[in-house]
Amino acid sequence: LEQLEDVDGGLGVADVVISGAVLAVVASNAGGLMSQAQAASMVNDDGPVATLMSDSTISGQVSTLESLGIEVVVGDPSIDGASAEWDSSSRTMTISSETMEQGSAAVLQAMNHEAVHVAQSCSAGGVGSGGAALGIGTSGEAALALQHEVYEGVSEEEKLMEMEAYTLTNQAGAGIDAAVQHCSA
Repeated sequence: LEQLEDVDGGLGVADVVISGAVLAVVASNAGGLMSQAQAASMVNDDGPVATLMSDSTISGQVSTLESLGIEVVVGDPSIDGASAEWDSSSRTMTISSETMEQGSAAVLQAMNHEAVHVAQSCSAGGVGSGGAALGIGTSGEAALALQHEVYEGVSEEEKLMEMEAYTLTNQAGAGIDAAVQHCSA
């Protein structure tokens, strides 16, 4: 396993490269994952934090992903510092508790990035597949995100897939739209 960490303005989305496919691995400790109901009641010293179901945009995107057979949970990603992860083998997107504490905008950005990886999985054969580039145009900003040492030695296909995810990360709903487009039968 070779670990990569996405670095784009502190987003901290992390992926693991397994046999040439970009996947994110959800923590195997199920006790560390919170249910959506638990996430909906999260509070900190500053008051309520973002939740998967109380924000209408987030809950709409969660519902869309669920309709595609994807479970969205709040928990501890298996890679320290990751804001979110996509695990195609379990069809699970995990949003970190820290990302939830940053508020709705951070949650939506992380979900958008990981939803691109969902679309890439579907492009490779289905939600449970490893991933393949979508063939979308990428931005120079996305290319800059890959100018980090964690991407040294990564295949061109894997870099392209990350560039696609970074390109759509800040475009509201674009990752979800890509997932719907590529994952709907």
